[in-house]
Amino acid sequence: MHAINLGLLFDVNGSCLMAMCVENYFGETPDLQSQLDLAYESFKRFCKAEKNHCSQPPFKVRHVVKKPDRIMLTSKAYNGRVLVEWISRCSSDFAKQRPHDQRLCLLASCAFLG
Repeated sequence: MHAINLGLLFDVNGSCLMAMCVENYFGETPDLQSQLDLAYESFKRFCKAEKNHCSQPPFKVRHVVKKPDRIMLTSKAYNGRVLVEWISRCSSDFAKQRPHDQRLCLLASCAFLG
């Protein structure tokens, strides 16, 4: 359980979130932090709609990009499970919008398996 919640999900959640931000899934914005702000708003709407109480703080670049070659979104164990559920839904919706983009189909698969 801890290997997934406090290990694998950091990488899955961070990588999928960054990929969706780079592709402007959450909206056209001038920079990464603006994308993360929109993503967090989406996440909070998801939590409210699903009645998931989650203490995940707002997404910040420094919380996602740990090193130039290390992307991960750290979270408490329960928060990681809520995040992956939200990311799975978002990435699945995004893949449906662009069905011929194999990268997005792979992204949705990775999030679903997370």
